Amino acid sequence: MKNFFNISSGEGRKNDFKRLAAAWHNKGISLASLGRYEEAIACFDKAIEIYPRHAGAWYKKGISLHSLGRHDEAISCCDKSLEIDPRCTEAWSVKGISLASLGRYEEAIGCYDKAIEIDQRDANAWYNKALAEEKAGRPQEAAKSYHKFIELAPLQYV
Repeated sequence: MKNFFNISSGEGRKNDFKRLAAAWHNKGISLASLGRYEEAIACFDKAIEIYPRHAGAWYKKGISLHSLGRHDEAISCCDKSLEIDPRCTEAWSVKGISLASLGRYEEAIGCYDKAIEIDQRDANAWYNKALAEEKAGRPQEAAKSYHKFIELAPLQYV
């Protein structure tokens, strides 16, 4: 039987495990897109078990947890992702979304600000920041953030 993962030793073996972790991660993304969040979480957990420094698997697990209303767990996953890659704008945004869902709007705004600091053209971060600013009773700032979103919005939004 052919060894599809070509498990070897040394650096080659490390790359094989990264590829296997990526496959579990990608399966999790597919399942999450179908709304099968518990199954997606199991896939992300498998990816993390194989390659614990997989920042994407951590924050994608956070997205699925958020979708299930498990916001504190989602925030913890995003924190883990950010320990690995502090410049991961997606993890900052997902953390912000979960914080906002808990009514922690000022903390959420701080997360969106981090994402924007890393990538000023992140339209979604501007939009989510505007929503949180509205909820925090900061309509003037929200208007500015909405303006920035509209300026940056991809064509699919207009």
